[in-house]
Amino acid sequence: MKLRYILEIDLKKAIARMGPLLQTMPKARIRHSERVAKVLNKAKVGKVGVYTGLLHDYLERGGDLYTLSQHIDELKLPPQIVQAVHALSDDEKNVETKPNQPLMHLQDILHGITDDDLRNIVILAKLSDRLDNLKKRGKRGKIGVKYRAKSLDLINWLSHNYTGKSKPLHKMLKAIDKFLTAAQTELT
Repeated sequence: MKLRYILEIDLKKAIARMGPLLQTMPKARIRHSERVAKVLNKAKVGKVGVYTGLLHDYLERGGDLYTLSQHIDELKLPPQIVQAVHALSDDEKNVETKPNQPLMHLQDILHGITDDDLRNIVILAKLSDRLDNLKKRGKRGKIGVKYRAKSLDLINWLSHNYTGKSKPLHKMLKAIDKFLTAAQTELT
């Protein structure tokens, strides 16, 4: 299977198509998911990436895998979206009870994904998610030294395990670096 990187898709249409699933999540999480998808859309990662970004929190926020699979199938969207969303979802035992649990979870999950394109979509979606989370914490002045360090570990590991086209990764890393540099300047 080859997931092609294509031009931007119509994000409003994608959001409307996922409306029934998104409505099960709190409004703040919907806005977060839309921002994550928007960043992925600008990085031109294609349909699978954008829909993955929209739905990356769906399972963690009360959605179920069966409903997700049915909806994706009914819309005749690529089934890889379900795989990617599932890979990005922590279950309750993976909450941050251990140091840098998100990184440990992703290391386990990504090693099990044999399709390089799908693994790269998951990596870009996680980077976009972390960028938005950093921005949100930055607005509230709550980035903190530990969260910043855990984020840098996660970003570093993900970027070294990405094997796809360099442009989407470089765009993502540039945006993260720009934000972290500005946030560091504000702290000093």
